[in-house]
Amino acid sequence: MESGRGRFRRGDEMGDARRELRSEIRGLRRELELLDDVLDAGPTPLSARAALDHAFFNLRGAEREWRSSREHADLHAVVRQLEGTRDALEASLEALRRRAARAGR
Repeated sequence: MESGRGRFRRGDEMGDARRELRSEIRGLRRELELLDDVLDAGPTPLSARAALDHAFFNLRGAEREWRSSREHADLHAVVRQLEGTRDALEASLEALRRRAARAGR
């Protein structure tokens, strides 16, 4: 929906939202890859690896949803997948923190 004066530019909102979500997907991918390198560098709790694998699974789902999104409502699925990715990333980091805390005792 666009007005004659350009105040309402709904067509651009979709493009902006897609670009922002794509940027977030790329940022999360970088974080997950860095954490993957950390987990590969030494002994790791199984729960940290499992959570990271789950995060990658959710991220790939978000990427698929993003590629297939055509309308604003389609982007909600991308957001849900990204939330799952963030939750799994946090779970992996928490598993590493617990291990470090146990090792520090």
